Amino acid sequence: MAGVELAGQWAELRRTMENMNLSDQDLLALNERVAAILEQSTQERFEEEKGPDGKSWPPLSEQTLVARARRRTRRKDGSSGFRTKRGNLSRRALRIIENAAILKDTGRLMRSITSKARPEGAAVGTNLVYAAIHQLGGKAGRGKRVEIPARPYLGVSSADEQDLLAMLQEFIEERIEK
Repeated sequence: MAGVELAGQWAELRRTMENMNLSDQDLLALNERVAAILEQSTQERFEEEKGPDGKSWPPLSEQTLVARARRRTRRKDGSSGFRTKRGNLSRRALRIIENAAILKDTGRLMRSITSKARPEGAAVGTNLVYAAIHQLGGKAGRGKRVEIPARPYLGVSSADEQDLLAMLQEFIEERIEK
């Protein structure tokens, strides 16, 4: 599972938490909260079609849009509903092209996002083989002839950092009150 490790400015917070002598059960509870925040944020990126840096994902290529419309307009009898008898794109094909969502053709990638928590840390990712090409970009397809742009969905945004800091502060305050 691909994941993100929080480092850098978090060092002081980590020392504070180490000094609190938290049990494995406490650390697991904390990391479950971290995982939940990051998993939710990752799911929201699919809806917003933006990476953790806030940049919009590159749009789908015309070839991808046409291929998607061809596949989705195929009839049960094997004939195509992609074009009308006059050779124009069918209304259904046009609707599919106009409403095409990035990285959500089948929804499989979005549904595969999961999180795991252990006392040692939390991870958010997917087990799908093709997920990395969408996260990082690169050449794909037969003969590696298709260039897929990076559309990062995993990562920690500045909003995530704020949510995590607020949650961590709340967690520490809960433990201090005990």
